[in-house]
Amino acid sequence: MTDKRLLYRVILKLLAAAGIIALLSVFLNAAFNSGPEGENTQVVRNEVITLKLAQVTAREATHVMWNGQRVGVIKREGASQMQLLSATSQKAMTNEAALDQHPWRSLDVSYFVYLDKGDSGHCPLFFNGSVFKDTCTGTRFDLAGRQMGGAQLLAIPPHYYAQAGQLVVGRWAAE
Repeated sequence: MTDKRLLYRVILKLLAAAGIIALLSVFLNAAFNSGPEGENTQVVRNEVITLKLAQVTAREATHVMWNGQRVGVIKREGASQMQLLSATSQKAMTNEAALDQHPWRSLDVSYFVYLDKGDSGHCPLFFNGSVFKDTCTGTRFDLAGRQMGGAQLLAIPPHYYAQAGQLVVGRWAAE
């Protein structure tokens, strides 16, 4: 009878050791994973990247990687453009401080460019077609990157619009 107990103990210890090793391998794999990169994400490890605006839609955010951060671009539809144009028709200045004060929070009323991280700073945003939602905290942001019912703003990366329908992320203006 003690031989069976000993055998069961050894089997139980081996299974526990195998489970701990599997759990550690999952944690190590997650620690060194670079993040979600789906079919709608372009990865470029340069200081300045270019995105063709023809790829950007109003229903789904388009993402690019810039300096290790995910940058999202969304096209605003006619109704949201008209609402922002009614606030002011003047274009914003090309720096982050001026954009934060401008009603559009963008250099062009047709597009919104933002860093794809919410107020928690680590979780990506989910776009449902009309608002952005932080996947960790549930905080919602409008199409200008302003928190709904709060003072938080989505961060805006340096960018400008080049001719021929291109968005350049990484600088505020062409050199």
